[in-house]
Amino acid sequence: MVNKRTAARLDAYERRYRELARQLAGIGYIAAGSIALWPGRCGKANCACHADPPRLHGPYWHVTQTIDGRTVNRRLTPEQAGLYSEWISNDRRAKEILARMRGVAAKAAELLLNEALVQQDRTGPKARFQAHDRQVHTFASAGNSAPSTPPRRPTSA
Repeated sequence: MVNKRTAARLDAYERRYRELARQLAGIGYIAAGSIALWPGRCGKANCACHADPPRLHGPYWHVTQTIDGRTVNRRLTPEQAGLYSEWISNDRRAKEILARMRGVAAKAAELLLNEALVQQDRTGPKARFQAHDRQVHTFASAGNSAPSTPPRRPTSA
């Protein structure tokens, strides 16, 4: 049995958690990594990009990701870079929302665990044993083949 104050707090945590879940559901595609504009060199030996000082080509958009434990760089068109930018932003937003959800869940869990301890303290070991006795007697009185006396606690010898 949860008291009114605890129930109200749990309801508030549940509402907040569900709101965060709705936000998470509406995020869209996600991608890990980063995008950047990089200047580059071509493969032609006589090009100005190999001169001293070099005049590099570009800059061009690149995405850097870790795939199967390896860092992978990929050149992107400006349109692709726009998509990746959105997806990476969505990924960061999803991580933020998940962190908030974990925080709300941790607060609710702490409240529930504390309430369980309070309930356990209220009943105590003697009250829990008596509740077990009532269950056994109820079972036996219903015509079932349960023992007519409650099980005895082991005695230390």
